[in-house]
Amino acid sequence: MTSFWISLFVVGFAIASFAYVYALRVQVMAVVDLIWTAGVGVAALAYLFVSEADTMRGYAVGLLIVMWSSRLSIHLFKDRVLKRKEDSRYANLAEFWGKSAKRNFYFLFLGQVLFVALFLVPISIAMSKGVDAWLWSDWVAVIIALVAFAGEAIADRQLARFRADPDNKGEVCQRGLWRYSRHPNYFFEWLHW
Repeated sequence: MTSFWISLFVVGFAIASFAYVYALRVQVMAVVDLIWTAGVGVAALAYLFVSEADTMRGYAVGLLIVMWSSRLSIHLFKDRVLKRKEDSRYANLAEFWGKSAKRNFYFLFLGQVLFVALFLVPISIAMSKGVDAWLWSDWVAVIIALVAFAGEAIADRQLARFRADPDNKGEVCQRGLWRYSRHPNYFFEWLHW
């Protein structure tokens, strides 16, 4: 399994470097968010195929992680990269870093690979758990993950619709799930994990 983790870092750093060059080209550093969101899904899938996680639990965890990763990666790609819309966090960092911004952003991109590995540790443990039998707790976990997945997707869609209406410029979304929480998308994100 050591070779898997080494490969994860080597391939991850190569992909992060490529993504960094792409981000410079399109002038959207928010591409960095795709490194870890897509990376976690790809790494979980790779782990599933190279490990001994050949159980119903392993496949369920893998599927749920790939669903989460795909949805969030597509959302971020459409919302930020395709629209060439820079996230204010990265614009502020660029200003703060000044002449060192390009170098520091490269390290930020490489750092995402570390986050992928960090996220993969509990995922790999859940996939490899030694019990072959499907337990009631597995059903509870799947239901929670699916509710979180749906809730985050609904919250993101509601916010996108709200922002698309020019009459709402400068306003705070208080419709749908946003009526109950300032950040329901984050709530469901954390619920998923």
